[in-house]
Amino acid sequence: MAAPYHLIESKVEDAIAAQIADQKSAGLTGVTTFKGLSGSDITVPALLVVADEAEPELIGETVTGNWRVTVRVTVLSHATDTTRAAHEGFVGQIRDLLVGEHLTFVSTLNTLAPVTDFTAVTWEPGLATRDVTDDGLYRSDQIGVMYCNAL
Repeated sequence: MAAPYHLIESKVEDAIAAQIADQKSAGLTGVTTFKGLSGSDITVPALLVVADEAEPELIGETVTGNWRVTVRVTVLSHATDTTRAAHEGFVGQIRDLLVGEHLTFVSTLNTLAPVTDFTAVTWEPGLATRDVTDDGLYRSDQIGVMYCNAL
C-alpha cells in the first residue's frame, strides 16, 4: 500500500494544474502555470497553484489517507505588460472554473486521472483576494479546500 501521506501537496497541485490545463481557453493563451515548489523562474502572466496546508484525517492514531488541503491559485500579471481588464479576464476564467463550476470540478478532475494514488472527493471554494504592488504587479488569489484521498 502506498504511504497515505506521500507528497499530498504535490499530488493536489498536479491534479488542479492538469484540470486548469484541460479547461484552459483561448483567453488564457500566454499564461504559464507553475506549481508549488517548481523552482522555475516565474514569468508573468502566470498562474501559480500552491497547496499551502495539508491536514490528514486521523481515526484514533491511524492516518486514513483522507486529507484536507488548502490550495491557493494565484493569477499574476504586470501593469507594464497587461491591462487591468486583461488581468481581470484571466481571473474571471480561473474563478469560473474554481468557483462557478465547483460542483463539477471534482468529477472532471477525477476523469482526467492525472495523478497516481489520488482521488479528489470535494472542492470548496473560499476566499478571493487581489492586490497591486508598488511596482505594478497585479495579484489575484482564489483559495479553496480540497478534500481528497491519497491511497
